[in-house]
Amino acid sequence: MSSYNNIEKIKYASPDCVVTLQEYIVFENERAEEKYVVFKFSNNVSQQLLGMEFEVSQYDIDGNIVEKSVVIYNKFLSKPNASFVPNAKLKVNFAFKTLSVRLVQAAFDRFLWKEGAYLDNSYKFEHYAADRDTEKPRPAVAPAEKPATVAPKKAKGQMPFKVKNATRKNIPRFPGILNFFICAIVIAAIGVSIYLFSVGSQSFTLDNFDLKIISEEEKTVAVTGYRGEETEISVPETLGEYNVIRISKDAFKNSDIESVEFATNLYIEGFAFNGCENLKAVSSLYSVSVTENAFYNCASLETVLTPDAYLYSGCFTGSTGLTLINFRATDAVRLSALFGGETPSKTPLIICPNLPSGFYN
Repeated sequence: MSSYNNIEKIKYASPDCVVTLQEYIVFENERAEEKYVVFKFSNNVSQQLLGMEFEVSQYDIDGNIVEKSVVIYNKFLSKPNASFVPNAKLKVNFAFKTLSVRLVQAAFDRFLWKEGAYLDNSYKFEHYAADRDTEKPRPAVAPAEKPATVAPKKAKGQMPFKVKNATRKNIPRFPGILNFFICAIVIAAIGVSIYLFSVGSQSFTLDNFDLKIISEEEKTVAVTGYRGEETEISVPETLGEYNVIRISKDAFKNSDIESVEFATNLYIEGFAFNGCENLKAVSSLYSVSVTENAFYNCASLETVLTPDAYLYSGCFTGSTGLTLINFRATDAVRLSALFGGETPSKTPLIICPNLPSGFYN
């Protein structure tokens, strides 16, 4: 029989990401005062998931954080586009009542997702690289015996002595160390040229949006800048043949835009709208992930109507004039946490079906 006297399954509304948490099960043993959690995730990418790292924040009944853990699963986890349950339980604080999960990084067949950035697949987890701690030592190999030296045969007509050009002593010889430096400079110049060409070939402009290719194979790009003069803009789902899935850091820094609509599913990086002092309204009917400091110091921002958005703590730091916020879920346990710990000048109207308990305390 199981020693757990309380087992609870909890549905979890996580932000849209490459890997999302669907639900978790809490196993509680009151006598031993122990709790364990088993997670069920979803791999949302059409590639195998090789390993991942995520952060678990645990809160007590009043919404105060009691413990924070970083979890690493460094073995093969999931097939493409499939749900999976890692073969491990996480021991949590016995005082914990709710938790939130934030994905830090996930390694796939052909790329690494790390803190919202897509990197190439040359990365391997520190604890996962080749399982080097479990490799068996290779047996020593006896050094091969050197073959017997055989005197080369003299070709017909070959002189039995070496010929040296006597005029050589009058020719200045270029120092070998300078040859080394010249080769190094040439190699470095070639490397810089290749890098600049690569960066240039991955960045371009369409419809007044500066773009950078995330994946040529999947035709995805990130918005890195805006060159237009319009003050009311809409970020479209596609630009040319590419799908827009991200707004990069400083993409709209100090822009004069007054309103922005997101017409596609997006991940908005920190400081993407840094210092947009004229920005008043943000709207979207799509799934949007708004990270910390995304709308930093937007002093005129009043309304955020994004009913399917996930808001991370600190996403409105310095934008304390907000009067209406509509969103799906958040990892902020207090209203002030959305504003980086600041208190809004006036308590805004919040429309959200998944507010944590004690949110307005």
